[in-house]
Amino acid sequence: MELFSFAILAFIMGIKHAFDADHILIMSNFLSRAKRLDETLNISLSWGIGHMLTAGIMTLIIFYNRNSIPVIMLLENFEIIIASIMIVMGIISLTIGIPLRHKHEHKHDEIKHEHVHTHRVGGFINKDLKSHHASFGVGIIHGLASNDELFIILILGLGIGSITTLLGALLLFSTGVVLGMTAFSILLLKFSGIFTKNFRLILNYGFGISAIIYGLYLFSINTNLEIVNYLF
Repeated sequence: MELFSFAILAFIMGIKHAFDADHILIMSNFLSRAKRLDETLNISLSWGIGHMLTAGIMTLIIFYNRNSIPVIMLLENFEIIIASIMIVMGIISLTIGIPLRHKHEHKHDEIKHEHVHTHRVGGFINKDLKSHHASFGVGIIHGLASNDELFIILILGLGIGSITTLLGALLLFSTGVVLGMTAFSILLLKFSGIFTKNFRLILNYGFGISAIIYGLYLFSINTNLEIVNYLF
């Protein structure tokens, strides 16, 4: 019964972890660009696999070196990386919708023609953000910073005893993370499909601003930068 309760706890903690603020804000910047269910699932599953990979590796490293690694310092550094990604993603989101005009010349029968084209600032990045490679990379970074829940699993795993139990708990935790993010991605797709293109653009700006603010907040609690600490 103790083992069963541990398994259920690991799974529920995985679902809860998927809805952490930094996960939701960064992944919303990816998922808000997906227009089809297959794109949405591809992004969220790729993120979940990346998260599972590094979360598992980090937990095992900490497990086998728990008496020699300055764990708190290590995890704080990963939080700073997450904060940096959030700020960058937020800035990208704010630039996606800005129109940029330029003139383009070409010839027809030796006669020059001039056309004005409008592109979106950051539009080339917009395409990349739909890629599962980008979300996989962010998942890897997020997995490195999955400290709170994984510490609980690690401590409980030590109490129960075996490395096999710990690996099973990690698998259940990661399954919960993937299912939680997949559920969120489907809800976001359905929600955004109801509204107009302009509203979705406003929603994207909202995600961008929120990501920047929360990224700065993470910086404020993990660094001694005076400017950031002054803001918070």
